[in-house]
Amino acid sequence: MHKFKSPLPALTAQVAAIFKLLPLSRRLLLIIWPFLAIVIVLVWLISESLIILGSTRAYSEGESLWSKGQKQAVFHLMLYAETRSEEHFREYQKAIAVPLAYKRFRVEMQKSSPNYRVVYQALYDGRTHPNDMEPGIKFFRRFQRVSPMTEVIALWESGDEMIADLNQAAHELHERVTAGETSEARLRPLLARILEINARLTPMEDAFNKSLGDASRTAQHVLLTLIFCVVVSCAAASAVSANVGVWPEVA
Repeated sequence: MHKFKSPLPALTAQVAAIFKLLPLSRRLLLIIWPFLAIVIVLVWLISESLIILGSTRAYSEGESLWSKGQKQAVFHLMLYAETRSEEHFREYQKAIAVPLAYKRFRVEMQKSSPNYRVVYQALYDGRTHPNDMEPGIKFFRRFQRVSPMTEVIALWESGDEMIADLNQAAHELHERVTAGETSEARLRPLLARILEINARLTPMEDAFNKSLGDASRTAQHVLLTLIFCVVVSCAAASAVSANVGVWPEVA
């Protein structure tokens, strides 16, 4: 039986012999540029990981502001129906402005060429912290067509549709109160509709949070895998350099 001999040692020796025929400056260049490329990629991946961390904070805070605005809007509508005070309706408008602002952000970002002035203004109107704006924009732009971010956006769209229904019911309520149509028979159907929309929004908000967490974890997992691959590539390149006998001679 013939014993199998690996061709790797012979191949390594040939590569080392060819490598030693090159001028020192050329050898240094061949050694350095792969490591430089790996370091650049690694720095970029780490930067992307930091963006994901920032965007996770941005979207979590945004969802909290969205939900808070929606709940406060319903609260002030109930007070308005009871007191007929315009002050409560103005508070409703102030509260509902936050979910409406995030809708403008989503709609603009889904365009092929978003108007970033509109995007930033929508985030500002939604009370997003300035430091969270850019990470949130980058995350949406890069992952909007990647599952589970697609599920997040689908839930977002459903929530915006319910907010539109809520806003329509609120304005109908305001019109009836302004017109003096304040009997229980006239207001009760609208109030029941408002409460029904509010009840449907609560589980949707929970599902949005879950999907957002899944999207963030998926993006982080992909980036960590890429970082691991880059580190392994760096180690492999270092091992190859050592095998061809480069480092001792350069030293």
